[in-house]
Amino acid sequence: MNYEIETENFLKDLERVAQVRVEVANYLEQMAETIELAELEGKISSGGLGLNSQLEDIKAVENDLRRGVFRLLVLENMKRDKTTFWNALIGENLLYSDLNSYTAILTILRYGKEKKVTVYFNDDTKPEQLDFQQFKQTYTIEPSEAKQLKQDEQQIFPNVSHALVEYPLPLLEKGIEIIDSPGLNDTEARLEGTVFPEFLGSLNTFLTKERAIAQLRQARTIARQAYTRTHAAIERRIPLLAQDVDRLKRKINSLEPEFKKLTGIRDRFQQEIRSMRDIQAKEIADSFRNYILNLGNTFETDFLSYQPDLKLFDSLSKNKHDAFNTVLKKVFEQYRAIPSLLRYD
Repeated sequence: MNYEIETENFLKDLERVAQVRVEVANYLEQMAETIELAELEGKISSGGLGLNSQLEDIKAVENDLRRGVFRLLVLENMKRDKTTFWNALIGENLLYSDLNSYTAILTILRYGKEKKVTVYFNDDTKPEQLDFQQFKQTYTIEPSEAKQLKQDEQQIFPNVSHALVEYPLPLLEKGIEIIDSPGLNDTEARLEGTVFPEFLGSLNTFLTKERAIAQLRQARTIARQAYTRTHAAIERRIPLLAQDVDRLKRKINSLEPEFKKLTGIRDRFQQEIRSMRDIQAKEIADSFRNYILNLGNTFETDFLSYQPDLKLFDSLSKNKHDAFNTVLKKVFEQYRAIPSLLRYD
């Protein structure tokens, strides 16, 4: 069949991509080991090169290449059957595609050494492991029932998160993960007459050329940056290592007078700051002491603006007597508060 040939070519291209990923990851690992060794030896001898950030970037890209996968998903509004599509892509009737069944939960297909299905839940329920027949019987429903539940706006399995299907397939081993969303099924015969071969060719181009090249280009950029910065650090270090110990000592000794000048400037600034502090503190203390001691002579002048206007004749007036008492009480309270304001430890 045409689509089987396309699938075979797709697998070969994915195999090449996987090999290149591993090769590039191995090169990055060697670079990381070399930088780590240089930093370790540098700490013992002439000091580290300061390449920790480059080392972290290299390790991150290396891990991404080793663990990287391509995830494929077709959403629910696809007219043709998604599950049959995946079976044709995989090369086996792994996902159920009966005419009278409906894949009712999100299914993730991933490579595994053993064939098994694990169902995960949204609540505290422990994951459930099933064989394929049990999974089909439990989590597939009739199309009529699915349509009725959709009309009633009811969830089919509200407490189920997704199912993880692990299977030892060559396609999955090459770094492909398939996400099969719930959808109505169709037949493989109808699928062959569609644009599947053309789509598979486009998918092959996207994954093995565009997407893979983007990942490898990032690895190349990180490697070049690490190479450039490592060489720059080494070039800065070599002139220092080329000088003997006596020459370095003479250079350090020649700079000693400059450091002594800076030390003298620091000491003078500290002394000036301390002297200014003492002078200002004494002036403030003397000014406050003189003010307090002379308060008896300057009290009337200093507090004149704060004194209320007491009209003594108002106390003799029957109509103004209460108002006079109120003002007098206020004056008394103000004068009584003055000692507490002037008190200090």
